[in-house]
Amino acid sequence: MIKNLIKPSAIAALIMIALSCVFAPMIGMKPANIPVAVVAPAASPFVVALEQNPLLEATVVDQRPEIADYYAIYEPGPDGIHMDINQGKHPMVSQLLDAAAKANPKIIVSYTNPIPSDLGLAGSFLPALFVLLTFIPSLIGSVLLARGVKGLGKRLAALLTMNLIVGLVGIGIFAVLSPISVPYLTTFLFLTFASFVVGSLSVGSIALFGKAGIAIPALTLISGMGFMSLPKEFVPAFWRDWIYPWNPIRMIAESGREILYMGSGPVTSTARLLCIVAAIGLVFLFVGAMRAPRGAEA
Repeated sequence: MIKNLIKPSAIAALIMIALSCVFAPMIGMKPANIPVAVVAPAASPFVVALEQNPLLEATVVDQRPEIADYYAIYEPGPDGIHMDINQGKHPMVSQLLDAAAKANPKIIVSYTNPIPSDLGLAGSFLPALFVLLTFIPSLIGSVLLARGVKGLGKRLAALLTMNLIVGLVGIGIFAVLSPISVPYLTTFLFLTFASFVVGSLSVGSIALFGKAGIAIPALTLISGMGFMSLPKEFVPAFWRDWIYPWNPIRMIAESGREILYMGSGPVTSTARLLCIVAAIGLVFLFVGAMRAPRGAEA
């Protein structure tokens, strides 16, 4: 009787742990150190006030910098304080800064990379569609591919075919579901690339480690789902320092924001890191093929 309870109890416990990993970053999020720039003398009272605000990380500059590096730029002027909010960098942060600015009548707000106001909360979660349309389908497809296709060359050909299909179907779903127009070619190319990244990691892990290799992309998915829609400055310390930097889920979501809201092409700011993930997967795949007996690849 007790032996029969061990396995289902262990599975239930693992599921509970996995779900807690998904929700932990959202439950424990603490906004802090949001990067903003201030074009003003370092000793001005306004700069001192910003530097004492724990929510912000103010950088004092002599000339207006590139706004892509900041969530907002403050410029004190004779008619008030001009605040340029970079909405496209992350809607969740821009809403927070916008609400704080509107509470101060001395602040004059403008927007760079504006997000359509009718999106509402959907603006924060729409980039997550890039993850849902690439990671999960590519993971499941790669598991089936690894089991059903033998041989290095055939696996690579099947993987690339699957990536193209994911990209084509994904752009069709975007056309139907997205409340705003999307750059179709850029979105298709990135969805295909992201599918290749996930597929390479998944197929490579299974080729090298067998069935146990499924744990690598699965754990990547579980550990990244909780913060894929959060800005880095909102993520709890453990997740921000140890999981966020390498997790491809946040890279895909971040690229989605850049494509949707900042006019980026398919080569986004996280493309290099995603290429590294794909390269690791391909190394796994090649090493797994070399270790397997001829004609009996894992």
